[in-house]
Amino acid sequence: MKALLLSLGTRGDIEPFLAIAELLKEHNWDVVCVFPEQFRSTTEQMGISFRGFDKAFLELLNAKDGKEFMGGKGSVVKRIGILIRLSIQGMKLSRGIVALQHETLINEKPDKVLYHPKCNIALLWGMGNLGKSIMVSPMPGMAHPIDEHTIVAGNLGKHMNRMFYGLVNFAKAVAIKMMARKYKKDYPAAATTISGIKKVMLEKETTFYTSSPSLFTRPPSWPACAKLNKHTRGLLTKLLSQQFA
Repeated sequence: MKALLLSLGTRGDIEPFLAIAELLKEHNWDVVCVFPEQFRSTTEQMGISFRGFDKAFLELLNAKDGKEFMGGKGSVVKRIGILIRLSIQGMKLSRGIVALQHETLINEKPDKVLYHPKCNIALLWGMGNLGKSIMVSPMPGMAHPIDEHTIVAGNLGKHMNRMFYGLVNFAKAVAIKMMARKYKKDYPAAATTISGIKKVMLEKETTFYTSSPSLFTRPPSWPACAKLNKHTRGLLTKLLSQQFA
């Protein structure tokens, strides 16, 4: 069995995937990781195959704007402004980032794909390979709404928070639809409507939020596919017995 792990970001975004990779390797899985190039030596020292994203992406996050945004500094307006600037700069790198993910998904032919929320093309792959893709997020609420909080804008009140999640998920669905158009011949079974993409993302695809239940209470409104567990190892052990057979 082969697993493909896709993650973009700093150490906090990568380490949960390294833990997953180690566990799968212990269960004799063939594991391939696609992370920023800065994590090549760490991954290969574990005896795991590696494909590297351009170093410039992580360097962008480590610059002043990236650190301020990740640290939650400044007002809502300032953080949104930083996000827009980061997005514009990130778009220059995104073509190569998406192309590497697509190429690896097609060439490696994995049995399972576990991916960070920044690696949305994996959801497109999962729509054509139902039950084989899993989103793994180090932070709760990257897709499923939280009434008391939003990832970027803080707490805007229950109704505004839900509206914010709706806008973010709509934007993600639009981006995935554009990828579907570009790579249509490689993902012929994937749905191409915005509503179809959102339904898979929020109601069908398994999502792991690797957060402590003692610090964050799982909202009762979340669907069964959205799971919460502090310990990646325990969560993956359950998954191995239930879905990886």
